[in-house]
Amino acid sequence: LADLAVRALPLVFSTLALALLYAIVPRQHVPWRHAFAGAVVAALAFEGAKLAFAFYLTQVPTYELVYGALAALPVFLIWIYLCWYIVLMGAAITATLALPAEPPPPGRSDRAQS
Repeated sequence: LADLAVRALPLVFSTLALALLYAIVPRQHVPWRHAFAGAVVAALAFEGAKLAFAFYLTQVPTYELVYGALAALPVFLIWIYLCWYIVLMGAAITATLALPAEPPPPGRSDRAQS
C-alpha cells in the first residue's frame, strides 16, 4: 500500500501544480474543475511521456552513435519540447472547457430546413 502511494505522488503533485498554473495564470477566470480536467490529462501525459522517453533512452542508443559526447544536448532539447507540448495541450483543453456555451443564432434551429 505504501509503494502504491509513493508511485502516485508524482501524478498527484503534477496534477496540483498544473491545475494551479491553468487556474491562476490566465487573465480570464478559469473554473477550478476545468483547470483540474486539463491538469489530469496533462499529468497523465507526463507520466506516459516519462515512461516512453526512459524506454527510448535505454533501448534505442543510436543517438549516442550519431552525436557521441554531445548526445545529452539533443536528448535534453527533445525532452524540453515534449514537456512544453504537454503543458500547452493541457492548457488548450482547459481553455476549451472554459469557453462559454454560445446559443444558436436567432431564427436558426439544429434541424435541417425543408
